[in-house]
Amino acid sequence: KNQVEIQKFKQELIDRFGDLPTETNELLKSITLRSLAELINCEKIILKNNNMILIFREDTNNQSINGAILNNIIELIQSEKDKNHSIKEDQNKVKLYIKKIDNIDDGIKIINKINA
Repeated sequence: KNQVEIQKFKQELIDRFGDLPTETNELLKSITLRSLAELINCEKIILKNNNMILIFREDTNNQSINGAILNNIIELIQSEKDKNHSIKEDQNKVKLYIKKIDNIDDGIKIINKINA
């Protein structure tokens, strides 16, 4: 789903049920996170213990991340040296380890930086 569809769905829920509970808002944020991750060829997101791991899918050309995305990841790692982000290759998949992620909103901000 794209951002417009998610916002439209959220508005329909509000129109039908009124103010949304926190859990519903968090669920919608997680759908947004997943939707944004798909734009950068990410197949899996793990949010656990204030860390986020992005696992990128393999491409048919053995390149899981395009050049612009890879440059943005490198910029992120370099600009946030205090957070000790890292990137590794494991079983032919690129994994990006992001530290100090307190909530889904933080994850969305990081993915937006990568996809800028």
